[in-house]
Amino acid sequence: MTKYSNKKKKKYKKYNFTIIEMITLIVLIIALMAILIPNFKKYSVDTKKAEVKSIIQDFIMAVEIAKVKDNIEVLDSDSIKSMEDNSDKNLSVIKNYIDDSKKIEKIKYLKIEEAKQIITDSADFEIDKEGNFLRIINEKE
Repeated sequence: MTKYSNKKKKKYKKYNFTIIEMITLIVLIIALMAILIPNFKKYSVDTKKAEVKSIIQDFIMAVEIAKVKDNIEVLDSDSIKSMEDNSDKNLSVIKNYIDDSKKIEKIKYLKIEEAKQIITDSADFEIDKEGNFLRIINEKE
């Protein structure tokens, strides 16, 4: 009987963890989380910025097409918001050349001159948590 009980004890003992091993494992998991979580947040922001930049490119393309096809005049100092406030007909013409005109709400306060700087990579920009354009943060040289 003692032989059997010793084997059984050894078998169960083989799977037990000591407190030190558990603490080490927890510390390793916390260290990995501390490294990975900021990278995921940065990835999320970069993804949102890429989406906004794509919307900006679509908007500028629509502005250029509308200038040529519909002979409209748009100032570089204009933004979508200023065109809306002035009940500008140009905005409705421009929206005709955009696949999803709801997306331009994300860049409502962006001036056309700033948009051109962003798509030529001569300026960087900041977005909010929802992915809406906030402002130009620096002009690259």
